[in-house]
Amino acid sequence: MTGNQANTRAESRERSSDGRHGAVPAVDSLVWFSLDGKSYGLDVAVVREVVTIDRLVPVPGTPAAILGAFALRGATVALVDTRLLFGLDAATSATTALVVARGHRTICGLTIDRVIDVAPFADASFIPAVRGREPPQIAGVVPDGRGGLLTVLDTSTILQSLESLRR
Repeated sequence: MTGNQANTRAESRERSSDGRHGAVPAVDSLVWFSLDGKSYGLDVAVVREVVTIDRLVPVPGTPAAILGAFALRGATVALVDTRLLFGLDAATSATTALVVARGHRTICGLTIDRVIDVAPFADASFIPAVRGREPPQIAGVVPDGRGGLLTVLDTSTILQSLESLRR
């Protein structure tokens, strides 16, 4: 993406005055995953990898959304129940996670049911979320090509929520 394209996207988001969260997120590709039978997309730039959780260690005194911690190549990573983050019922078990990172720092693992795909983000088909109707973590939706819609997550809101769990 050129600098002009990035500036145009940022200006487009800032100009939105029709009650929508933002016009178009500044995203090139999305990791599509399923959670409770719904499909979500998260900016591939913040997803370091997808891992299988073999052993989860409980961590007393943490917020309810933190299921525990797991080892990842010698580092300890907190596992966040994505369902609770989205206001859904808590997970009964968690074996797959997206490892979320900002820059070179791992933030946590997010529980998911499975990865569907990694695909380019289609600006032209993006429909922004309406403020007040959708939770703030939802940026909007895109058609899935089969008559349904895929939910695009607002990366900055997700990262802020995860950072607040660390405090």
